[in-house]
Amino acid sequence: MLTRVRLWLDKGQKFGLKGHGYVRVNLGCPRATVDEAIQRLTAAVAAP
Repeated sequence: MLTRVRLWLDKGQKFGLKGHGYVRVNLGCPRATVDEAIQRLTAAVAAP
């Protein structure tokens, strides 16, 4: 995701066994930035 969509996602397992199978993202930013990130992530997942 970093190179394709410019979003940094951490592997959930980095945060312990219960995080396995998940990804984490830091949301310590303005709401507009989160909205843009969600739009980019949604577009990337929907793309063929």
